[in-house]
Amino acid sequence: MLHYILKERGVLMQSKSFYYTVEKSNVDEYKTILDLMKIPYQIEKPVALLKNGSDEYKFVFPNLPARLYAMVSKLFQRDGKPYSST
Repeated sequence: MLHYILKERGVLMQSKSFYYTVEKSNVDEYKTILDLMKIPYQIEKPVALLKNGSDEYKFVFPNLPARLYAMVSKLFQRDGKPYSST
């Protein structure tokens, strides 16, 4: 059983493994689906100072079991990008 809880729900996520970028207009749709699927994630807002990607939000995920990763990659219709904090 996963014990990850979203930062937005009051607790930090245990790790950041991969992410997807989405436009602001799609954020609520993905949030609704991921919440229904009970898949842990965290949303990172874009940095306002950057022109490139200034309207793209990151859906960040911890290291997931293969079955859950497959569900997430199917939802976003692509593989996630590795998360780097640098």
